Order: sequence, then structure tokens, then C-alpha cells
Amino acid sequence: MKEALRDVGKQFWTMFEFSPTGMAMVTPCRLVGFTQCDEAQGHLPKESMVKETRLEWRIIQNNPAFQQILGYTDEELQDRSFTEFTHPDDQAQSLQLLQELLLGQRTHFSLEKRYVQKDGCIVWVNASVSVVCDANGLPEYAIATIQNIGEPKQSESDLRLERQVAKLTTELAQTNRLLQQEITERQQAQETLKTQQEFIQNLIDVYPNSIFAKGSFAIVTDINALEAMESKLQQTKEQLQAVLDAVPGCISWVTFDGRYLGVNQHLADILNLSPNAFIGQNVGFLNNSPEFVEFIEQFLANPAQTKNQVIEAQVNGSTRNYLITAQKYHQDALTVLVGIDITERKLAEEQLRQSEAQLRFALDTACMGFWDHNLQTGTITYSDNLERLYGLVPNTYEATQETLLARVHPEDRELVRQAKQRSLETGEESKIEFRVIWLDGSIHWLESKCQVFYDARGNPVHQIGISLDICDRKQADAQIQASLHEKEILLQEIHHRVKNNLQIVSSLLDLQSESIQEPATLELFRESQNRVKSMALVHEKLYQSKDFTRVNFAEYVENLISYLFRAYGVSEDHIYLNLDIAQVTLNIDTAIPCGLIVSELVSNALKYAFLDNLQGLISISLRSNESNNFLLIVKDDGRGMPIDFDFKSVKSLGLQLVNILTKQLKGTLELDRHNGTEFRVSFSEIIRKREQSQQE
Repeated sequence: MKEALRDVGKQFWTMFEFSPTGMAMVTPCRLVGFTQCDEAQGHLPKESMVKETRLEWRIIQNNPAFQQILGYTDEELQDRSFTEFTHPDDQAQSLQLLQELLLGQRTHFSLEKRYVQKDGCIVWVNASVSVVCDANGLPEYAIATIQNIGEPKQSESDLRLERQVAKLTTELAQTNRLLQQEITERQQAQETLKTQQEFIQNLIDVYPNSIFAKGSFAIVTDINALEAMESKLQQTKEQLQAVLDAVPGCISWVTFDGRYLGVNQHLADILNLSPNAFIGQNVGFLNNSPEFVEFIEQFLANPAQTKNQVIEAQVNGSTRNYLITAQKYHQDALTVLVGIDITERKLAEEQLRQSEAQLRFALDTACMGFWDHNLQTGTITYSDNLERLYGLVPNTYEATQETLLARVHPEDRELVRQAKQRSLETGEESKIEFRVIWLDGSIHWLESKCQVFYDARGNPVHQIGISLDICDRKQADAQIQASLHEKEILLQEIHHRVKNNLQIVSSLLDLQSESIQEPATLELFRESQNRVKSMALVHEKLYQSKDFTRVNFAEYVENLISYLFRAYGVSEDHIYLNLDIAQVTLNIDTAIPCGLIVSELVSNALKYAFLDNLQGLISISLRSNESNNFLLIVKDDGRGMPIDFDFKSVKSLGLQLVNILTKQLKGTLELDRHNGTEFRVSFSEIIRKREQSQQE
């Protein structure tokens, strides 16, 4: 019996030490406040040592997995309180649950909480805690199982732990049965002694410590050692059961014919039953998983010693998926089952498969290639499409970064290297266009984007990129550029020819005017010639400009006024010109009517404002506001116009044109007669419907 206890205890501590799940033993103790520490250091007198006391749970034992979760060594964790590592927001709930354990209101609990690691980082864990009582039923210590739930999958070491727990449980049950058998045999022997007098007489000679008085016989045996052994065995059994209950998985053990011998608390809780309700029942008594029953029956009938399978079960009205591991022990007389709920993991895997399928479909449809550089392992994976984009046959070569870089055009390789390095250094998306040379010597254009992705701690873990064949786009761009160039040449030629034709018209008018003797008719010819010249100047500016759709209005007005001064034989020493025109450009639909307005108003000023050789000033200004509205002012300080002069109904062709052109610009025309004559034309740029739709 002692040997069995030693074996069970040795196996328990081996499992405790090498478990991949964090484990710790904690004991409740009542501590004085901080002034005790001060007194111990000689800071305060002894009479002021105790301020208050508090109940804390101190760590008395922990395993390496627990140390790894918190980032502390074993020495740093010894005799420290759990509250020192618990996140402040989770301390109240943890202390409340531990208090309920101490008061016997519960035997175990499980919760998700946050620990603060040694480096200050926060880690989420699942803490399962069970209490172990002494022989008097008082809480002696608690066993905590701490599982890091930051990882989505349960490792194989967890499964090995669960198998080891099941094995220990089985051996503990076997030891318990041996002890029970020994106790039963002793009771039977004592009963025989009482009923067989002759046998009792023989026992008197054998047992000198026997007592015989007044016809009664008794054998006195010291059972203190046996009781101590039984107490130790019970304590070990409770300790092991606490471990089983703390494991965040479904553990059960069944007989060779498929009946439950026991289950852990976690399995009982999720099925809303007590652990004792399972004992003796067939594995299918809940009728919630035909797959599970079939799995057990086939396993028990098969000589295989272990088996894994994912099964479905109905739990609390919902379908859950469990990874079941079965292991046989003791010549197949006992089977231990460990079930892990993988519903969320399976759902996530299914969603991931669907997402990957959709991504592959999208990439294939768009003829895009994909690559993933694992920055932690250094491995790079490529999609088949990416290999095809580089002119390679998939799966016919070793996929390395150097293999693809060798296919990049020599003039573009440094560009590709710098883009990848820049993305690693800055963390920003990098986008480039480069050429690759296929094995047949043909050159293809690719557009590539890459970006770095980080883990929860801000460490770079992956650099992912996509590439797209842009040969068609490059060809289309080249065709568009060629077409634009052709149109520019054509438009330039059109403006040039229009200007020449208008110049011919102006020259014809000039020739015709030489044969005219009547001054009034001659003036009409001159005005017509000026208007033609005004339009010709616009086309001249357009075909000489790099932009064949817009006119630099300041340069245009300056050339127009110089021509008018020459046409009317006016010297700039006699009439001064002040130009205040902002550097704005107007499209041809706005520039021509606006130029004609300036031509008419300046011509009127040159003809009528400065008679009798008066000297004067002509000012022209053009300004625009934020709404792209323009204000054109043509002003002279000459004789001015009569007060009763109505410029909107005048029969003069020049002012009629000004009114018509202002309406064409959808503007307004105002006249100010103070200190000469001032015309103010407010308008906005004319935008064709096609240009408007392009802007929108």
C-alpha cells in the first residue's frame, strides 16, 4: 500500500513538473499589513508594527509552464500572492471566488482573467482552481491550472497531459480497490474469530497481546499506521481529482463493456449533471451523440490501443464539435477518454478555408499572384499565379526570393529590392511597377504591392505582397499617349489654320478699305478688321501654347491692346495703358467672347474718350475669386458718357456686341460714369457639358 502511494505521488509530481499547462499550488494565509515589513527592516518600533491583517493565497509550488506564462523564475514566484500578478480589474472577482472556496461554498471554479507578466505585458488565461481539504475537511491548499488562451489551438502536449491524468486516475482507482479489498478481508477474519471458539483459543497462543476475561476474548491491533495510510491515500486521491477537475477538457474513464467509472467536474458541468450520475451508466445513456457511441463501440471492439476522432454532440441545445482521444489501460480493462471542444476552432478553420478559396478565386480571376514572407522563419511561399506571372512553370523549381529576382529586368532589380526594404523599415504599403523577362525572352510589366503585418506586441511577422500583370494597361497607356499626341498635333494644326484664315480675312478687309473713300464706311471696315484680328490672336496663342484648350489671358490682352494701339495710330506716350490681369487661363469658349469685349471697349475709348489730342489713361483688370467667378474692368479717364446715355439699348454695333457677348458669358454688365467711363463685366467660365461631366 505504501508503495502504491509513493508511485501515485511520484507520478503526480512528475506530471505537475512537466505539464505543458501552467500549474500552481497555493495556500491561504493571514498576513499583517505593510508595517510589519517596516519593523523587520528597523524602520518602526515593534508596538506600531501591526496595522491590519488580510487573507491572501500564497504560491507554495509552481511548474515551469506557469513560470513561462508570467515570465518569472521559480525563486521569484515562491511565497508570492496571486494578486501581485492579477490585473487590477480582475482582482475583485478572483478574491471573491477564492473566498468562496475557503468557506466551503464551492469546491472549484473556472474563469478567464488577465495576468500582468514580468515585462508588463497583459496575457489572457483560463484559470481553473480546485480546493484540497485535510482530514478534518478544512481547506489545506488549492491547485490552479493556468492555460494561456492567447493561442487558438491546443497543443499536443495538452493531450499528453490529459492522457497522463487519466492514467493516474486509473492507477489511483486500482490502488483504492486493493485497499478496500484488504479492509474487507480483515473484517471477514474478525467475524470468523468471534464465531469459532476453538480458533480463538489457538489465536491466544499466537497473539500474546490478546485479552481474555470472563469468557470474552479480544485481539488488540494497532491500526494507527493503517489509518494514516488510508488518510494519505485519500488525500492523494483528492489531489489528483482536483487536477482532473481543473483540466479544461472533458475526461472520463469507462469499463471494457462501455460503462462509466467516473468523469471530471468539467464534463459533468457542461451536461448539467453531477459526476456520480455517470457512474455505472452506458456511454450512450444521454442519447446526444450517435457518433460518440459508435466511436466507443468500435474502439472497444478493436485491438488498437489509442484512437482520435472528431465527433458531433448535442450540448444544451446546440451542436458542438469535440476532438476525442481514447486510450486503453490494464489489458484493455479500462479506457480513458479525453474530449476537447474544438467548435470555435473548427468554425474558424472552415471560415478560413472559405476565405482562402474566395481569395484564390479572386486572385485567379484578376490574374494576380500572391506571396508571403514569414519574417520569423525566413520562409517564402508563392501562389501558382505568381510563378506564371514571372514566366515560370509552377512546382518545377525551388521557390526562393532569388529565383524570382533573377527574372526581374536588370535595370529594375534595385527598384524591387528598395521597395521591399522600404516596406520593412517604414511599415507602410509599397507600390512599384517593374519589368520581368520570361524564359522565351519576352518582356512583361508587373505592378506589385507589399505590406508588413505585425503581431499583438508590434513585432513584424509577415510581409505579404500581390503582383498584377499590367502589360495590357501599359499598351493601352501607350496607345492613349500616341492618340493624344496625334490629337495635339491635329488641334495645333486646326488653330494654326483658323488663325491663318482669319488673317486672310483681315488682310482682305484691309485691301478693300484702300479703295473706300467714305470715312464712315472705312471705319466700319476697320472695326470689322479689329474683331477678326481679336479672334485670330486667340487661335494664335492656342497653337503656340503647350495646352491647346486654354489661353493665358494676360499675354493675350497685352498683344491685343498693342495691335489696337497700332491700328488706331495711338502712341503709348499719349495714352497710357495700365494692365492688371492675374495669371489666369481661360478656355477657348470663354477667351474669344471676353477678348471681343475688351477689343470693343478699348476701341471705343481710343475713338471717343480722348478727342482733341487729350492725354489719358486706359486701365484693364481681371480678377477671380474662390468660386471661379471673374470680374473684368475696362476703364478710361477721358470725356465720359452723357448722363442720359443708355448703353443697353444703344444702336452702336460695338456696344450691342458687348451686351450680346456678356449674355453669352452668362454675366452682367455695369457702367460707372464717374471720372471717365468704367465698364464692369462679371462672368464665370463657360463649361461645356462634356467637360462638366468629366469634372464631376
